[in-house]
Amino acid sequence: WHRLADIKGDRPKTWDEAKEGYLKWEPVAVPIFALRVPGVPVEDEEYIEIPGWHQVVRDDTKHMLTIQPDSLAIIGNNEFGSLIEYIMGVDIDGMPPIAFDTLSVLKGGRIVAASLKLERPLQIPGDDSLTYGYMHFWTRHDGLGGMKLGPGMFRIVCANTQSMAEAFMDAKHAAMTIRHTTNWATRVEEARRYMVASLGQMTAWEAMAADMAKTAVSTRDVEWFLDNWLPFSSDMTDRMKTTV
Repeated sequence: WHRLADIKGDRPKTWDEAKEGYLKWEPVAVPIFALRVPGVPVEDEEYIEIPGWHQVVRDDTKHMLTIQPDSLAIIGNNEFGSLIEYIMGVDIDGMPPIAFDTLSVLKGGRIVAASLKLERPLQIPGDDSLTYGYMHFWTRHDGLGGMKLGPGMFRIVCANTQSMAEAFMDAKHAAMTIRHTTNWATRVEEARRYMVASLGQMTAWEAMAADMAKTAVSTRDVEWFLDNWLPFSSDMTDRMKTTV
């Protein structure tokens, strides 16, 4: 909508298709070198390698994404995609198929985000609008976070919507994070179980919303709700209403 994105075409159906059209690069580790401090004898080399640290760069443009300690691992884009495909294999009775919806490369590659969409909209009696459930995934190559996944009700199409999704999941304690440590792959099965639980919660939310839609609400009920949950109530004086 802001006309700043480089749109590559229709939504991908598989990770291989997404990668071919959107993500033909990998983050790689590169040593860090610094200018030798004058007066400190380090053989005759002008530059020395900084131990314990490395750069993370794109292997296509050589653009640096971050500097991080060697204790942090790089989760490559192909590994990120393999995790998504594995989790997409979840089969739950009563749940619609899940498909790729968007794949976004944000902030020059520092964040790679994917949204998976439930193919059937959530159905609420009396509401003809389409409400789709999503599962969001992203991995960071900027050293400011790990791989994160969680549910949502909107698409990630830019850095703003990715930030909104992250804020929503954090506020609801609905996100799972896999840190960029050397043993990150051991949590893949845990991520799949989390996906199953999240999809189950969407089904539960749909059932709850359907029950609420059938509940009759009187004008008196509406007034009670507004009086108790908003800072403006019908029994306020004119001065109090003006202050509010």
